Amino acid sequence: MSILVADTDEEIKMAIKSLFGDKMYAENIGLKAREFVLGAYAWNVMFSRIKEVLKKVR
Repeated sequence: MSILVADTDEEIKMAIKSLFGDKMYAENIGLKAREFVLGAYAWNVMFSRIKEVLKKVR
């Protein structure tokens, strides 16, 4: 059970125990969190920056 998809308090507790006991699980959670942040925010920031640069070039 991943802490990101845990539905109940008990599932959250189990996921946290797994997180602290399994290094690969912790690394996987970190990777998924980075992927989410990049997918949700980075592209918008990059596109706005590219847009600003293109305006200056014109």
